[in-house]
Amino acid sequence: MRQQSMRPAVGFTLVEIAIVLVIIGLILGGVLKGQELVTSARVRNIADQQNAIKAAFFAFQDRYNALPGDYAQASSNIPGLSATTAVNGDGDGFVAFDATSNAAATTGAESNERVWAFLHLTAAGFISCSQCISGGNSASPGAPSQSNSPLNAYAGVISLGYDDVFGYAGTRPNPSNNLKTGNKIPSNILGEVDNKLDDGNPYTGNFQFSTYYAAGAAPVAGDNATGCASVVAGGAAPAGSVWNRQTPASNCGAAYTF
Repeated sequence: MRQQSMRPAVGFTLVEIAIVLVIIGLILGGVLKGQELVTSARVRNIADQQNAIKAAFFAFQDRYNALPGDYAQASSNIPGLSATTAVNGDGDGFVAFDATSNAAATTGAESNERVWAFLHLTAAGFISCSQCISGGNSASPGAPSQSNSPLNAYAGVISLGYDDVFGYAGTRPNPSNNLKTGNKIPSNILGEVDNKLDDGNPYTGNFQFSTYYAAGAAPVAGDNATGCASVVAGGAAPAGSVWNRQTPASNCGAAYTF
């Protein structure tokens, strides 16, 4: 009768299991850290972009004694532009100001100034934006879009103008120069940008929640239209307002006033 051989049981030892768990923990930690780094990079990108365009705006004003987009002699005096293409603002001292509604203008030369603002800044060498030249160097460039204006880190369209399309419903601020971040930005990202640039409140300070102009579309109607910002329960608006961070909305925008 053949004797059955005794084979040792096959399995993992506690040491091997511990090593596997450690490796899994390191991988998960790396993924989470990577996501954190990506988020930080996008926050920094949006904040730096806002500051850079704001600085370019004032530098242009200092050099030409006029506002980008509104400059009435831009075609003749900015070297990067052709004198044969009419890309001159109306010189009224405002970028895309609608005297009737204090909102973004929709007709005439004023409607082009939001696009021409970045065309003028690029042609004068203050910012770098290839599509601002290729799509904006026209007598009728159309509304701000991906083909004629700068984009944020989420491919939302940035615009610049003089309006009051920001702030808390019922307590709108006076119209002012402001730079729209563009849409498509998660509300938690805007909250971090607000912390970096201002006071962290979506309805106070120089950086506030704003309705925005998507390419070829009307602005989103009303505050908190997409769940971007809200008022803390029991808090006084706008002092008790916060950006939605726990369940972030994915399509938000803000205005950086100056």
